[in-house]
Amino acid sequence: SDFNEGFLSTMAVGSVDQGTTGFVSRLLVSIVSVVLLAFYVHQYRQGRCLIYPIYVQAVTAAVYCVAAFENGSFINAHVELEDGVRHIALGRYLAWMITCPPMLMGFFQTIGLLGPRISFTKINFIVTRDLITMAFGIAGTFQTNRIYKGIFIAIALVTGTSIVVDTVLIELERRPYYVGHLWRHLVSLTSFFFFSWAIFPILYFLGPAVFDVMNPEIDVTLHAMAD
Repeated sequence: SDFNEGFLSTMAVGSVDQGTTGFVSRLLVSIVSVVLLAFYVHQYRQGRCLIYPIYVQAVTAAVYCVAAFENGSFINAHVELEDGVRHIALGRYLAWMITCPPMLMGFFQTIGLLGPRISFTKINFIVTRDLITMAFGIAGTFQTNRIYKGIFIAIALVTGTSIVVDTVLIELERRPYYVGHLWRHLVSLTSFFFFSWAIFPILYFLGPAVFDVMNPEIDVTLHAMAD
């Protein structure tokens, strides 16, 4: 069918030369994650943080350590598209799928400390949309048909945007409970959280997944800096 023909014609799994800068940046992220892991374990023992950041830092440290010493992403898809072979860091997206949901769950539990309780169903629905966003983004990466590629990526963008909108609505419900500096702190925290996440869709578009205007070393380095 036309749909099947739109998908990649060939894919292999292997490594890509990440360059010296890519290796150093990945190694630094792994080291920083170990330091943060120790910090969050201490905070958790003091009863000042949830379990989520411990899990996220442990996974991040392990993933970046393996990626650095494997001379590329531990799962790197070499995809043959119509304009040539592209090197897609598939392992990166899989790591996001197992770390982003816990980050969101921890985030919503934090902002729900004051005001009405955020239902577990609502949080689960937001987390599910986060996974849908990444799934359609990954599916769009492997499309050779530009129309299908655009549809997949558009669904990912709309779904991701709906998470931000829902977050704003949830926080507006809590406006009466967050008075003075607490409200400013909540807005600052939320803005930092989502603006930092917005870096990754930008890199997604600039990287081999879409426009392919960055070489693998720059792609690895910028993603490591963003993480």
